[in-house]
Amino acid sequence: MKTGHWVCGLVCGGVLGVFACVEQPQGYCQIAQQQGQAHFAVYTDITPMKEGACAAKKLTAERIGFETYQLPMQDKINIAWRTETLQQRFEEASKASHWSAEEEQEVSLTLNVLGEYSSKPDAENRCYALNNGSNLDDPLLVEFSKTFEAAGTLPATTYTYGWRNVVVYSMPASPGQLVEGEVTYSIQEEGASEVCTGKYHFVALWPAYKCKSDEDCTPSVRGQEGSPINPDFAGFLKCHEKGYCTVTLPPKELIEKLSK
Repeated sequence: MKTGHWVCGLVCGGVLGVFACVEQPQGYCQIAQQQGQAHFAVYTDITPMKEGACAAKKLTAERIGFETYQLPMQDKINIAWRTETLQQRFEEASKASHWSAEEEQEVSLTLNVLGEYSSKPDAENRCYALNNGSNLDDPLLVEFSKTFEAAGTLPATTYTYGWRNVVVYSMPASPGQLVEGEVTYSIQEEGASEVCTGKYHFVALWPAYKCKSDEDCTPSVRGQEGSPINPDFAGFLKCHEKGYCTVTLPPKELIEKLSK
């Protein structure tokens, strides 16, 4: 799977290729999704990873590909997403393991977080990703764990994400372009003396747009040159050190400004 393809077709062409994706009518929960375009997520420490060997493994920022879908004959909306961290590890493992196309596709299908999704926004334009089973005590906790077996010179590694309170802001002025929540992330490599774990708050902006300066993030307005980011976000954008645009206000505050 080539880099860039993972952020589109997570469901239609990837996880659940036999099912049809549908466009949600206005007024229902949406999330911004377009071929080749992911959200750019910035992580802020709540409980940082330990110093030493774990410090280099902390999450700081990455792209996340989101997609919503419905199964035939069901009203329930579902949501899937995949992180760039897992995608990169998958590509490394694929190259080292020399998988066949069928093996590569089989492993790729296991990289996606799957959950249920709110049908309509609440009074504050929020939609929620929920676990899609009744075995978890917390309905706002979506757990995901993936182990990559040893491949070539790569150690066997287990990645675990516990996504909590994942909120998508969905309204006509900003249909799912901002996502925030919390995630507990751990990584355990074979032979390591400890599991590296950290807890983060994250904010994700769509689309993930590359930049070198804050000026690069200025949205295009009325045909002028600029970024493809929502023009209503103008004045509340900056270029992150990882080279993608991000917002300068908490999503709730920004959405409240758009609601006035």
